[in-house]
Amino acid sequence: MKKVAILDTKDLDIEPFSLDKVLSQSSIKEVSKKEIKELADELGIEYDSTHIAFAKKILNVYLKRL
Repeated sequence: MKKVAILDTKDLDIEPFSLDKVLSQSSIKEVSKKEIKELADELGIEYDSTHIAFAKKILNVYLKRL
């Protein structure tokens, strides 16, 4: 049998979940063109080099602001 510990709610530190906090702590620094191309291929999205370059610029600026 497993041991179970009963905790009082006063002993717990409860914080709301924040996606911004998780993303800011992640190791993602920049998105590469290769990653964007692979994702587009997985999703079946047609693209050309200008679409990839634009998506890379937008995503990298967005990630830096987080």
